[in-house]
Amino acid sequence: MVNHYVHRVTGTAHVLSQLFLAGPLLLFRVNTLIASMLPDNSRLESKLADTLAVLRAANKWQAITDYPNRQTDILQLARMGLIDYSAGKSIPRVKADRCGETLTI
Repeated sequence: MVNHYVHRVTGTAHVLSQLFLAGPLLLFRVNTLIASMLPDNSRLESKLADTLAVLRAANKWQAITDYPNRQTDILQLARMGLIDYSAGKSIPRVKADRCGETLTI
């Protein structure tokens, strides 16, 4: 009889622990994802398309400091997975393939 009641308490404790411990963590994760979303803006889309075209025309690894006015655009393209981004050294480097994906926001 004791074993029967222990399983009930364990199941309830598991549900409550998931609710009170994992719930706030999921809310933090949702907040982070919402904060990292790109705005839906046609001007931003054309800016990113121009930056992607410039990087594809070079077709080589370049330092991000080569484009001082486009650093945020490059980081957004890297976040979208459209360019290769390497932060292994002191200066981050980027490369866009010529036959990569098209830009759709």
